[in-house]
Amino acid sequence: MIMMKGIIIGIFLFCVWSPWISAQNFEGIIIYERTTTMGKLALETYYFGDQKIRMDTRYFFEDYHIDYVSIFDFENYTNKYFADSGHGPFRPIEITKNNIERMEVHPDSIATFLGYDCYLIEIEFELGPYSSFLTQSRYHAKDLQFSVPEEWMLDYIKIISGDDQIALFVETTIDTLDPELAMYSNNSGFTFNAIRVIPKKLPEDLFDYESLLAEKK
Repeated sequence: MIMMKGIIIGIFLFCVWSPWISAQNFEGIIIYERTTTMGKLALETYYFGDQKIRMDTRYFFEDYHIDYVSIFDFENYTNKYFADSGHGPFRPIEITKNNIERMEVHPDSIATFLGYDCYLIEIEFELGPYSSFLTQSRYHAKDLQFSVPEEWMLDYIKIISGDDQIALFVETTIDTLDPELAMYSNNSGFTFNAIRVIPKKLPEDLFDYESLLAEKK
C-alpha cells in the first residue's frame, strides 16, 4: 500500500511538473553561419542565459574581419539592447518595431536541423526609413524554447521572433534594399543556418553589458 501511494504521488508530481519542465528556456550556445549568394558572410554565436542573450558576430571580408557584440536584457529592457554593431562605441540602441504585413505558421511543415524537428513560419514586413520589404522563411525548433516579454519590440534579423521557440534556419529575401544593409546583404538576402547547439549553464558575467559600457567611455 505504501509503495502504491508512492507511485501515485510520483505520477501526480510528474503531471504537475512536466509542463513546467518543458516550458523552461534554453540555456547554452548556438552557433550560426550567416551567408549570402556570394558565400559565408559571418559567424554568429548566441549565448542564452537567464532572460538574457549575448550575440558575438564576426563579419568576414576579403582580407580582414570585424567583430561585434550585442547583449539583450529582456528582464529590464523591452525596446533596447546594447551593442557596438558598426555604429560607434558600445552603447544602448533603441529598437524600432517592424510593421508586420503577413505571418503564417505551418505546424505540419517540418524540417530537421541538427537533430531538432522544426516547423515553418512565413513572415513579411517592412523595415526602416527606406521601405525595404523583407520576406522570411523561418524554421523554429519545437524543443528549443526562449520566451521573451510580449511587449518586446522584435528586431528582424534575430533568431527570436516572439513565438517562444528558437529558429535554427532563417532565409531572408530583400525586395527593396535599405542602403544601410548593403554591405551585409549583397543585394539579394541572406540565410542564418545553425551549425552547433550546445546546451550548458553559462556564467552570468558573460552578459555584463555594464562593464562593456564602462570600457567604451
